[in-house]
Formats: sequence, structure tokens, C-alpha cells
Amino acid sequence: MNTNFRSLWVYGLFVIALCTSSIAIAESALDVAYAETMPLASKSLLLDITKAGDVLVAVGVRGHVLTSTDGQNWTQAEHVPTRSTLTTVFAIGNRLWAAGHDAVIITSGDAGKTWTLQNFDPEAQQAFMDIVFTDEDNGMAIGSYGLYLQTQDGGQTWDYGSVDPDNEFHLNSMVVLDDDRLMIAGEAGYSYRSEDGGETWEKSAKGLPKVE
Repeated sequence: MNTNFRSLWVYGLFVIALCTSSIAIAESALDVAYAETMPLASKSLLLDITKAGDVLVAVGVRGHVLTSTDGQNWTQAEHVPTRSTLTTVFAIGNRLWAAGHDAVIITSGDAGKTWTLQNFDPEAQQAFMDIVFTDEDNGMAIGSYGLYLQTQDGGQTWDYGSVDPDNEFHLNSMVVLDDDRLMIAGEAGYSYRSEDGGETWEKSAKGLPKVE
């Protein structure tokens, strides 16, 4: 065998082995546990619901995701890569994002049948309360202790940001208005407003008065 060719062949095997090892390490680090299929999942605690095309999608405890076309009969999604409580779900067309405890974010491209993991950080001990997308690329997720993440690629990568650097109040709910205007309702009477699609925020309410 030609020496140069053999060297390239050995190097190629090394690269393949390294990539395979890296994938295995990444999956192990994420410690992915899929939601269990349970016969009474439709009667468990469900915390949010949305519509993806003609399909209703509800999410709740233990990573439960249920879908229905009539609102009466529900089917549990079989491939949901989390057992964390899901508190919020958002849809654009058939594309869905759901988020919840352990800073988990999952996404589905088939109206809720199958899901993939986008974010998971149990060591942070924070939960997402709401997730909103202005289009299929740009989205924001908000939650406990000022948790605020942004994405510009549909959730493939998420970047940490801040709505209120001076406080760590829970951010509970977000609403999209028009012309890139957004509003957030937070803990202790605080609310926030953005005029540029979530890039910058200002207080629109300063919270409840302190009790002396």
C-alpha cells in the first residue's frame, strides 16, 4: 500500500472514531431520558395548549405531549426527549417548540408527533415559563429568576440575554404585539416592553411598592 495513501486512510479512521466518541460523550452529558408512554397521560396535569395546523398539541408534567384533531380523543407523542415538566408550547405552522423545567426546550417539525432536544440545563435549576417565536428563525424563551434566551436559527443554538440586569424576578408570560413590539409580564408587578423584537427591553411598570 502506498505510504501516503495508508497515512490518509489511518487518519480518516481516526477522525471517524473521534467524531463517534464526541457524539457519544455529548449524548451522555445531556443525559437524555425520553418521556414514558402512559395510558392515563391524557388525564395528567397539562399546562399549555396550542394549535399546529389542524392539530391541537398539549404539554404537561413528566414531558407529556398529547395531540388531538378533535379535542376529544388524545394521543401521546411517543418520542419526546425529556421527562421534565413542560410548561409552555408555541407553534408556527406545523413547527412547534415546547419548554419547561430544567431549562429544557424541545422542537417538532411534524405537528407534535416526534420531537428533538434543543436545550437542557438541569444544573441551572431554572424553568421556562413561556416561549415565543416571531418567525421560524427568531424566538425567545423566558422563565424563573430572569431567565432569558434568544435564538436566530430556529432553536439550533440559544444565547443567554437579560431583560432586567438589576433584578432576577421571574418572567412569566410574553405577548407579541405588532411592528416588532413585545411585552413581558413578570413577578412582583414588573412588566417590560421591547420595540425592537426583543433586542432591548425597558420597564413599563416598576413593580409593587415595598411594605415598610
